[in-house]
Amino acid sequence: MIRTPRPSHLAAAAVLLASVTACGGAPGAQDAGGGGGADDRIRLAMLQPPRSGLSPLSDDAFKLSRWSTAETLVTLDDEGGALPGLATSWEQADDLTWRFAVRDGVTFHDGTELTAEQAAASLTAAAEASPPPRILDGVTLTAEADGDTLVVTTGEPDPLVPQRLSSPQLAVLAASAYAPDGTVSPVGTGTGPYELTEVAGTAGAT
Repeated sequence: MIRTPRPSHLAAAAVLLASVTACGGAPGAQDAGGGGGADDRIRLAMLQPPRSGLSPLSDDAFKLSRWSTAETLVTLDDEGGALPGLATSWEQADDLTWRFAVRDGVTFHDGTELTAEQAAASLTAAAEASPPPRILDGVTLTAEADGDTLVVTTGEPDPLVPQRLSSPQLAVLAASAYAPDGTVSPVGTGTGPYELTEVAGTAGAT
C-alpha cells in the first residue's frame, strides 16, 4: 500500500533495512551502525526481548508496530487524533455501531488480499482471546463484514473506538496467522513495509 510515512515509520526504516535482533548479546549486535558486517545487515539491540513469540495479542505487538511489520485500521497523530490506516474512513452509525471503509489494494505478506471479512476476523480473534489483549480488557466488541465495509459494535457507547483500533494489539493479519489452537503468528502475515520472516523465541527476530 502507498501512504506518506510517519516519522516513526521513517525511524523504523533506518534500522530495519534487513534484520532486527533482540538482546544486546546477539552475534554481530556490536556492529550496529558500523556497516561492513559479514552479511552486510543492520542489527538492532532491543531493550526488552520478545516474550510471547511476538504475538500481536500480547505486549509484543508494540514491537511489530515499531518495526513496521504489522499495521492497524487506524493510526494516531501526535495529539492522539485518529488518522486513516488500513481503513480509509469511518462513521458512527449509532451509539454502539461504527462503520469502517477498508482500504483497497492491500496485500498481506503471504500474498492474500486485505478484505473487510479478514479485518473482522482479526478483530474477532482479539475479542475472543483469553486473556484478551489489554486494549480490550473490560470491553465488549464484535466485528463483521458488510460487503466492503467493516462494522464494529460495542456493548456500551464508546466514542473512542477509532483510537482503540489504533492499538498494535488490534493489528490486522492474514488468515494464515491464526491457528486453530488460538495462537497467532505474525511471521509473513502482516501488511507493513517490512516483512517478519523469522522469530527465534526470545532471542531475536528477522
